[in-house]
Amino acid sequence: MQPLSNADTFGHLAQGRVIAANGGPPALDPFSFWRPTPQPWVNYEWLSDWLTWLVLSALGAGGVIAIAMGIAGGSGAALVWLAGRRAGLRAAWLASWLTILAIPAVRFRLSARPHLVALPFAAAYLAIFTSDRAFADRRRAGRSIALLIVLHVLWTNLHGSHLLGLAIAGASAIAAWPDRRRAAMLAGTTGLLALASCVSPYGPAMTIDALSHALDPAYAAVVSEWQSIATLGVGWTTVHVALHVLALIAIAPAAIRAGAATRTWLAVALLLVVAGVRSVRFVEEMLLLGAPLVAIGIATMLGARADVRPAVVAMGTIAALAIASLGVARTSLALQPIGVGLDLRQVPAEAGAHVDRELGEARVLASMPSAWYLLHAAPHARVAIDGRVPFYGPAHVQASTDALGTEGALLPYVERFGVDTIVVHHTSTIETAAVRTLPRDPRFVRTWIDASYAVYVRRDLAAARGIDPARLDALPVGYEPAAILGASDAQVAAIREDLGHLGEGPDARAFAAFVRAMLRVRPLARDAGWAGYRAPIDDAERASVDLAHRELALTRARIGRVPVVAAQSALVAALACRLDEARTLLDEARRDGEVRETIFGGVELALRDGDRDAVRAFLVEARAMPGAAGDPWIAAIDRALSEGVSCAER
Repeated sequence: MQPLSNADTFGHLAQGRVIAANGGPPALDPFSFWRPTPQPWVNYEWLSDWLTWLVLSALGAGGVIAIAMGIAGGSGAALVWLAGRRAGLRAAWLASWLTILAIPAVRFRLSARPHLVALPFAAAYLAIFTSDRAFADRRRAGRSIALLIVLHVLWTNLHGSHLLGLAIAGASAIAAWPDRRRAAMLAGTTGLLALASCVSPYGPAMTIDALSHALDPAYAAVVSEWQSIATLGVGWTTVHVALHVLALIAIAPAAIRAGAATRTWLAVALLLVVAGVRSVRFVEEMLLLGAPLVAIGIATMLGARADVRPAVVAMGTIAALAIASLGVARTSLALQPIGVGLDLRQVPAEAGAHVDRELGEARVLASMPSAWYLLHAAPHARVAIDGRVPFYGPAHVQASTDALGTEGALLPYVERFGVDTIVVHHTSTIETAAVRTLPRDPRFVRTWIDASYAVYVRRDLAAARGIDPARLDALPVGYEPAAILGASDAQVAAIREDLGHLGEGPDARAFAAFVRAMLRVRPLARDAGWAGYRAPIDDAERASVDLAHRELALTRARIGRVPVVAAQSALVAALACRLDEARTLLDEARRDGEVRETIFGGVELALRDGDRDAVRAFLVEARAMPGAAGDPWIAAIDRALSEGVSCAER
């Protein structure tokens, strides 16, 4: 269970809204401006988009989440039942445990999006094609084929993963080959399903588009979820995949001998291994659809006993749930929290509302995830790119990404496509070039800034919409403590005035909280923060530090992991003598590498912890480094060591 938060989900909801308003899928794209005229658009998820929008309209976010949970949970139950049907109760319990254990590895893929429909449809296809009775005689075969055709037409119009259905059918025909009559019938069924793939508002174009999307390696270069599983690094998912592959290798000989049904499942499982290793996009299908087969193989190797001891069931279930809970807590809760409703912390919700409210039919450049959400939040605007990569093509997607992340690429792109609005994710390391370029370009003014996003607009458009071009000039772009700590009194007054122009939403308040926190500790900053902070000396300064500490906590809760904010929070926590919290925050800031604040922050902690020997050892080592003699922070630490600033001395 996770709240609606994925930018893709909101992009699909926007598409569903257009379908509902249009009375059907539009033939021409209504969202982009990358070509002079609207282009033909094949939406091969149109039915999912429309149905999800209807659910959201009728039942809200909770209804969408409930449908997603029902799809995932129902698919798991169906797969466990299939294992039990094939190899008994022991296999069913094993399949249940393996499915639970897979949750930490696949949970990042279980957001409420159209791709989830692959699980129940694949389970249904496996149920039919691995059944001993579905094709036992002509009458049953006719009913099974008719059901499959209906299912396949529905699956085709819901999502491009219907190609997996064709793969399951083809695998069953190959696995049945020693029985020529059955193999021929299943091959014919596969052909009928291929024809059923053409039954859509777009004819065969949906299937052709989905196939090209799946096979073209160019997509992996521009879409993270289409990249190799190796990009995830060593973690819960990759280790689980490795164990899954080893288990399949171990049971493969017995599965091959077990009959056509098990061979079909093995062929599908191995195909999904290839797809899942090649692309993160297929990880959940690989692990969840393959778990029952592994369970069947293990149960077969353990013997044919039908009884299952209650104590074993209890211990296995407790162990699976405990391991899965630990895995989820360690791997995914930061990005996919448990809960319902909306979680808009990682999408440009308030920036998008600003674009829609104040800029109207803007021509917006934003990163792919940001633009996906903007389709939903700013329906009057048009975007240069969004998540529909097959529509734009990998080359245009890459050029748009380069415009935000490569020095010198943004302004030629803006002129080429007539961009008048740029939504920048200023905490993203991928968009640093745009963050540096836009404040220096006189053609653009900043009309919005919040915890994660800034909006830049061409000066003529801002004037036409009646926006004061100077209303946010004094505020820093993103999290730049030095710009506040080193500001003059006049600049501080301007910063305070600009804070009044920020929005009232949680993202705007979180950014304002960071700015106010830096203003509160500014009197304590040594050399504009370049040498850290001196200790507070009276109750008023200590009260300011406590307020700054609370405000930085508000910022962190909204933006997640931003090293500079974590490092500043650690320094302020140390000033407040919250030393355990400061250590935790320093560790968080160090995850992306050591920087000046984290190196010296550890020494500041030692000072306030009263560990004078550690501080002296650091000073000896630091002074031996070339160029360190004149470092103001080293000199400040030396002075503080003699003054006595430990929390125990307060």
